[in-house]
Amino acid sequence: MSLSSDSHIDDLISSLLQKFSLTEKQLHSFSLLLSAFIEENSQINLSSVREEKAIIERHFVDSLEGVEFLEEANDILDFGCGGGFPLFPLSIFFPEKKFLGLDSVQKKLRAIDRMATKLSLSHVKTLWGRGEELAHKKKYRASFDVVVSRATAPFPMLLEIGGAFIKKGGFLVSYRSPGDEGSCIALAEKFSFSLQEKKEYTLPGEEKKHQILCFKKQKKFSSKLPRLFSQIKTSPLS
Repeated sequence: MSLSSDSHIDDLISSLLQKFSLTEKQLHSFSLLLSAFIEENSQINLSSVREEKAIIERHFVDSLEGVEFLEEANDILDFGCGGGFPLFPLSIFFPEKKFLGLDSVQKKLRAIDRMATKLSLSHVKTLWGRGEELAHKKKYRASFDVVVSRATAPFPMLLEIGGAFIKKGGFLVSYRSPGDEGSCIALAEKFSFSLQEKKEYTLPGEEKKHQILCFKKQKKFSSKLPRLFSQIKTSPLS
């Protein structure tokens, strides 16, 4: 798919991202990201969303809805970063923070590395591996101020694996569809994560609600968690 004219794209991005009060440099970075993402997505299936306006609305705007939860953080992990969302929009918004994108699919991380290089995002790194294994390594366990995840895994799995990467007092930020927040909150509290904020919003051109749940980690995680993936999948936290 070829991009429309640069001026059209710049105007579209400026219009759709207006609410986030971005600088000219940040808007330019989003223009570069759009071009780089479309190029990579034509080679690797990073997302089924392929039309320019839809990418901006459903990936850029949606990702940026979480910026308020990262204000005080320094080290952020995107758990299951996939095609680079919310990793890239958040890292463009916060150039002073450190971001790590974790995924088990190496070809997706290679695409993210190429895009990060094109955008000169030196504060964005990637990590390839299984989260349930890496979470037991000293280098990564309880090492992040915030773990973000956008529709990556069922909440019990996200809590068990992602929660192990978060420092005591840090936050789990989960982008998700509304409807099961009651069970998510109850489960999180059982494992010493307290709900700090629930944000609901709609994306441009949509009526359906989207949601972000932000939980604070109150206590050190059990050393037994996360379990083996087979156990996590067949016997979710409850």
